Amino acid sequence: MRSGAAPSRYTVENHVGRLVEARVTWLSTPADVDAYVAVSAQWVAKCRQRVILCADHRPVMIYPPEIADRFIGTLRNMNPKLERVALVVTRSNATLAMQLERLVRAAEFDGRRVCYTPEDAVSYLSGCLNVTETGRLRAFLAEWRPQETAGSLSPPPRKKRPSVT
Repeated sequence: MRSGAAPSRYTVENHVGRLVEARVTWLSTPADVDAYVAVSAQWVAKCRQRVILCADHRPVMIYPPEIADRFIGTLRNMNPKLERVALVVTRSNATLAMQLERLVRAAEFDGRRVCYTPEDAVSYLSGCLNVTETGRLRAFLAEWRPQETAGSLSPPPRKKRPSVT
């Protein structure tokens, strides 16, 4: 099942076990953050056990400061239902990596970590996952392609309408 008020902005899914997969393409307003966190919290609440969350932020270019700040306050509420969280970012996106590292520190949950490669995320999370969940995690992380990057400061470009002459 796919969730998200605007699928082009993010997806949050649970295909197997207690692994929750989130992919963020862009969030440009505090309301976007609130909606993303609300959908994530719904998936976390549905699981009977503590959740393993993989949040793939590789498509994001950078978050405006007010968006990064908004994340901090909202994510702390989920901490008790989480066992481990990997936030995936590319090492070449240093600004976003610093934002996510700051978020991890401020969210005050030792089980949350920034991972710079899919392999890092699998290594960090697989100790808490069964074989089926680990296989799905690998598939989820392999789904993203760099051309999907849309950034977060503006929505994806709209198709131009043909001009009428």
